[in-house]
Amino acid sequence: MIQKKKLLKDLQQYSASEIAEAVRNGVVTIYELEKGTEGAFTPLLRKRVETILAAPPEPAVEPQPQSVPTNTVAVAPPVVAVAEPAAEPQPQSALADHAEPQTDSKGMFRNPFSFKGRIRRLEYGLSFIIYFVFIVISQIVSDDIIYKYAYGGVSSAEYQGYLTILLIISIPFYWFIIAQNCKRCHDVNSSGWMQLIPFYMLFLLFVRGTIGVNKYGKNPKE
Repeated sequence: MIQKKKLLKDLQQYSASEIAEAVRNGVVTIYELEKGTEGAFTPLLRKRVETILAAPPEPAVEPQPQSVPTNTVAVAPPVVAVAEPAAEPQPQSALADHAEPQTDSKGMFRNPFSFKGRIRRLEYGLSFIIYFVFIVISQIVSDDIIYKYAYGGVSSAEYQGYLTILLIISIPFYWFIIAQNCKRCHDVNSSGWMQLIPFYMLFLLFVRGTIGVNKYGKNPKE
């Protein structure tokens, strides 16, 4: 920092900017420069100092720290494999131990000639209608054959042949309705032999089946 005595004594050694800075900082005044410098503070120098003082001071610029470039390498976090917990065994119903081998009962008429499993009321009702239509048709055909045989329309050999064909055709339908009756009995948790009871088939048309699994298999509605 410029000292006042040295500045007044050796004014010629300082530039106009240094003198103006000293005045601005309060080290010396213009009046002291005129009186204490023995004429060294000339009018020209005074004008230059006043011009510098009239101008706004330049803002001080702070030095910016230089950033040192570093080579950074992104390191991915380690991937840890998490083993999924093993699925716990599902408890089986106690009734399943005594059940017959189960078949896929989902849907209708999957195994119409099987005696195993269960069927719902809707499938049993449709089975009953199919069987009833077959009985009506077979009765009409057999009556026509008997009528023609009685009045000489067909020979004895033809009559026996027609009845044999009708019997062969009837076997699958009888098997079908007996199997469906058996499975419907299973649905109400009853033995298939219960269909031998008179009018039990009508009971099976309306009674609701066992909810969930019974000893004959899964619920056909599930």
